[in-house]
Amino acid sequence: MMLDESDIRTHDKRQAAIHEAGHLTVALASGVSGRAWIFPTETEDLLEAKTWTGKFATVGCPNSPEICIAGVVAECWVEDSQVEASEIVEFIEDEFVIPSPTDMKGIPVVSEKLVSTALELLRAYKTFFDWAVAELINDEVITDGMASEYFRSVDEREGG
Repeated sequence: MMLDESDIRTHDKRQAAIHEAGHLTVALASGVSGRAWIFPTETEDLLEAKTWTGKFATVGCPNSPEICIAGVVAECWVEDSQVEASEIVEFIEDEFVIPSPTDMKGIPVVSEKLVSTALELLRAYKTFFDWAVAELINDEVITDGMASEYFRSVDEREGG
């Protein structure tokens, strides 16, 4: 089945939202405030380039390696909720999935411990992650205030 332009753009937008929501979730779970947004690219090559991309930024402190790896970890986790950290490390080593160059700047070494930490936080804060993905798909931006407020409400409800 051949995907049409709308299908490709919808898929790419969702993938960008998942990636940025991964960064945001792990940041907040680590006590770091942040914001995320996604936006369309100007590519004409729908099959070779992403039609949507995104950004994540912490507020007041640098990204930890766990925050940097969380985008690609989230993508793998959404694809397979039972994925193990060791599998994600293999996917990265085999270049089946590739963290962005920006993300790689904050990752000294991709290790199972690093990936495991990000994966555990994503699983623990799935309610927030799901909200963040939906919010990014619908509104394309999550401010640090929105993120912190919703995260606190989820954390209080779920006893985190």
